[in-house]
Amino acid sequence: MKTAVVTGSAARLGLAIARMLHSKGYNVLIHYRKSQEEAEAACKELNAIRNNSAMSYQADLCDLKQLPGIIEAAIDQWGRLNVLVNNASDFYATHLETATVEEWHALIDSNLTNAYFLAQAARIHLKKSKGCIINMTDSDASLGRSVPEFAIYSIAKSGAIMMTKALATELGPEVRVNAIAPGITLWSEHQNLPQEIREKLINRTLLKRLVSIEDIALTAWFLVENTSMTGQVVNVDAGKFW
Repeated sequence: MKTAVVTGSAARLGLAIARMLHSKGYNVLIHYRKSQEEAEAACKELNAIRNNSAMSYQADLCDLKQLPGIIEAAIDQWGRLNVLVNNASDFYATHLETATVEEWHALIDSNLTNAYFLAQAARIHLKKSKGCIINMTDSDASLGRSVPEFAIYSIAKSGAIMMTKALATELGPEVRVNAIAPGITLWSEHQNLPQEIREKLINRTLLKRLVSIEDIALTAWFLVENTSMTGQVVNVDAGKFW
């Protein structure tokens, strides 16, 4: 049975990707940092469908010493690793005049550093299975734009695009590495946006709607299955334009 590790998958987009991979026959490790109750509920849901097909694992991805344990847990449980999805992410505003070193490290580490070192920890197992890595970036980063008041986050997500290309070069031909650049899917709890601003942002898309998390999960499955794609960034943004 093939196995996937999905970081930050107790809820929202990560859970949608985990559910998609599980529906295709994968065993899934549900990683979480603080959302223990949600992670355990997700595992209960998936194990009710297929016994011993999901497990939860707690780790702070900004503590790099904890990263190998995530991969080792999946190997110990199921004996192999086929897919690593680097989904976990912190997202909050920073301003140049007030930004702190702690905010820099928190946003860079949660959006970029952990994904690189998880790839390092997973590389041997993924080479053995001829597996793949999927990194989650951002449609604004893909289009070369910084999200207003979210500079450090934007820097990290832009770095994730170059990391995707660099890892595809370094891990090929055995391991494929691609990225998904979502547009607005769910409104962030860190952005208290008025309704008129939300409507303005939606109207900047050709499809005039939010991106469904199910469509992003389908894109993840497409990248898992398409063995001719590596080093690519796929925008799933409802036709977003400035």
